[in-house]
Amino acid sequence: MSKSSRPAFSFFEPGAEPSGIDDAALRRARSAIDKLKRAYVTEWAPAAIDELERAILIARSSPEQAPEQLDAIFRLAHDMKGQGATFGYAMISDIGGALCNLTDHRLTATQAELEAMLANVRAARTIIQNRLEDPDSPEAQSLRDDLLQTVRSHLH
Repeated sequence: MSKSSRPAFSFFEPGAEPSGIDDAALRRARSAIDKLKRAYVTEWAPAAIDELERAILIARSSPEQAPEQLDAIFRLAHDMKGQGATFGYAMISDIGGALCNLTDHRLTATQAELEAMLANVRAARTIIQNRLEDPDSPEAQSLRDDLLQTVRSHLH
């Protein structure tokens, strides 16, 4: 088997870029990323969180619509999982992953499971509203502890 001729990609921490990169191009790229991140926290994430909450509430109040709503929750959560990591919100990715686990290939959900989902959505809203990027900050740790306790109370 021959070795691929495609070059390997390397990722760099900000400030650790290889020499020879045009500084102006680098500033433009960072500015574009910052603009996308602002759009994520002010528009995209809040809209997705609202949609998640709406889908959970519909599934809770209309069990006959649960299969469709659980599928919508899964898709939104899957996007949330990837976007959180992309924009530096590790806890959003964790919540997206938890919601994916609760909804993947599900046609029904118990009221307790739906309440656990809502607790995750409320936590996600708090993370975005308070810009909790550092999952190790005291505020983030407190939120994580409260969420785990709430979810455990509903699911165990």
